[in-house]
Amino acid sequence: MSSKHVILCGGAKLTARGSAWKQATPVRLKIGNKANDVHLRLHDLTKPMSENPSDVATDLLEIAAFVYTADQAVRRGGKSEFEYGAKWRRHFWIELPVRQPDFWADDKVLGPLKELLTFLSDDDFEFHFTKLRSPPKLDSYLDFRKSGVDSSDIEDVMLFSGGLDSFGGAVKEIADGKRKIALVSHQPTTKVGAPQRKLVDSLNKHLNGTAPAPFHVQIELNKGKALGREYTQRTRSFVYASLAAVVARMLGKDRIRFYENGIVSFNVPLSMQSLGARASRTTHPQTLAGFGRLFSAVFGRAFAVDNPFLWKTKTDIVKELKAGGFGKLCAATISCAHTWERTSQHTHCGTCSQCVDRRMVALAAEMGPDEDPPQMYAADLLTHAWVDPEDCTLIERYVGTNRDIAKIATPTEFLSKYGDVAKALRHTGKAPVAVAQSALDLHRRHAEQVNHALVRLVQRKAQDLLNKDVPTNTMLGIAIGLLGGSPSALTAPAAAQPVMASANQPHYGKPCACRDDFTLHYGYASCFLGNSMEFRLAERLASSLAVFIDIDVLKEDVWGGQTVRLNSVAKTVSTLRRKLMAENVTGITIDGSQKGHYRMLAS
Repeated sequence: MSSKHVILCGGAKLTARGSAWKQATPVRLKIGNKANDVHLRLHDLTKPMSENPSDVATDLLEIAAFVYTADQAVRRGGKSEFEYGAKWRRHFWIELPVRQPDFWADDKVLGPLKELLTFLSDDDFEFHFTKLRSPPKLDSYLDFRKSGVDSSDIEDVMLFSGGLDSFGGAVKEIADGKRKIALVSHQPTTKVGAPQRKLVDSLNKHLNGTAPAPFHVQIELNKGKALGREYTQRTRSFVYASLAAVVARMLGKDRIRFYENGIVSFNVPLSMQSLGARASRTTHPQTLAGFGRLFSAVFGRAFAVDNPFLWKTKTDIVKELKAGGFGKLCAATISCAHTWERTSQHTHCGTCSQCVDRRMVALAAEMGPDEDPPQMYAADLLTHAWVDPEDCTLIERYVGTNRDIAKIATPTEFLSKYGDVAKALRHTGKAPVAVAQSALDLHRRHAEQVNHALVRLVQRKAQDLLNKDVPTNTMLGIAIGLLGGSPSALTAPAAAQPVMASANQPHYGKPCACRDDFTLHYGYASCFLGNSMEFRLAERLASSLAVFIDIDVLKEDVWGGQTVRLNSVAKTVSTLRRKLMAENVTGITIDGSQKGHYRMLAS
């Protein structure tokens, strides 16, 4: 059962409609400048922008501010408390004065608002809107820029957190697309705001006039320390998107863009205990669709919210940044979740889930020390020994979940294991079957990239492994323990080198697909394929060496009879050929010369 909480905003009192809630001790919130107030300021705007917003747009700003603060002012129970599970879900009654109460009470607006917030947070929301008698003017929240980039000719609006993904989005839009973009940042503290500004300045300096300078808007929304009782902040993306949507309408635009990698957006739970919104849904496809419905209703016109990076991993994004010459600027991005612990020396804690993922991505993308400096982490993933059992579990599940995903063969199996992914099937603009396959492909690619990062970690620690000097509570020690106690379980074949036969090295007279290690062997050469569709295809073709096999038969035998597009089969064949070539497995040919058929030849 949800615990009940009354939130009285802007001096409101509990009305007769909320009489059933009178036993709950109310939390009182107001927007202002005092220490325990909710603080809301939009910085670096231009005067023309303030002429567009309607009363409901200003109401949206205030609603978002109050919801975001209420989310943090009421605890879910705390992870150390016995009733954490029971207290996770909260039931809010929110009394909120607005300029247009009838508009907000209309189910066409209220319905999408409540549905969105419930999906994001797992909480229940009841709103009672009353007339705001002396509404502050929008200008009271605005600071205007005195000089710099003007707001004319803005082509699009995107959210800019200052992390790797949003930086990748800014580069894509500005440097690659040569577009003038409004970057909207949420500044909960000065520790976040200053690095965001520095990163935008560094990007401008790097571009040196070769692309339009971005229009950067920072929105300050925070609250007094006394209101900071709950750290999960599941409604943060609601306030972030609402603020950006209002800025977009100020600029006459009908779209905002999140740039977030698909692994974070789908956010499959690391453990089966992370049910519902315990796995954050910040940019989940259903969340973005919910934003679109709400903002369309609020603004009375079609309004879109999308994520162009939905089908990319963070490693994909970083590799593109490196290839474009922006690798060194990545050092100025910040991914750490522990905002209050940041210092000028250590911008990252190194132990939160976001820091762990960033360091693994840095290894997978082969970032250098000038692109991902080890010294900016308070704890270095490569050497840190975890003591807290919860931290050890985080590492074990990070490795273990990706290992489990790498073994999944079909979208049906993927959806069966990670049911929350099904919530995205009708919200991406693609056919559900295609979404399921694309989601599986995305997560398997990420799993392969994590494995590659572990391989690089093994290489760095080879001497320690040889000396058996790897503590069991380090990243590598935990991974080795999870994978059976042998570092060989982590490794894939090294880069292609001439294959030299040793005295005791086995020779395979014909292609052999070994399920013990998911490797294709031929002659003295081997190609590690992992538990992938490429391995299953190689295994099936090798079982009927030199015989053409009909594609429909391959679909049945390799893909289990599921609906598979012809180009998906061709893509798998192409990937298999590429991997064999990369590992210098010569003498094997995947022959597709007979239309609608493939065969494996060995010379």
